[in-house]
Amino acid sequence: MHDPWHTVGSGGTEPSFVNSWVAASGYLVQFRKDELGNVHLRGTAQSGVYGSHIFTLPTAYRPSAAVAVFSYLTNANPNTAIPTISISSTTGTVIPNQKIGTATAISLNIIYSTEP
Repeated sequence: MHDPWHTVGSGGTEPSFVNSWVAASGYLVQFRKDELGNVHLRGTAQSGVYGSHIFTLPTAYRPSAAVAVFSYLTNANPNTAIPTISISSTTGTVIPNQKIGTATAISLNIIYSTEP
């Protein structure tokens, strides 16, 4: 059975957005773990500082090794480089690595393992 979805920025014990990041209009930034130890991260974040983290994952949701995956940006020039998202296995920070052109938001649709 999957964990329930955890919504970033919803208060209580859930992680908060940092560095001016917020959920894009009409989207939530959420994560949960499945029965195999895979974390499903979904949503779109906007308005933050590229190169600085969006939020920090709780220890139980951190990858077993550093993760770097391709993503996509909204309102970006399609002829520019493809952005990446990094997730630290030690700190749990979720970091968009570059802003390209006039991009306003970045996708966080990622699945990774917490198992070694």
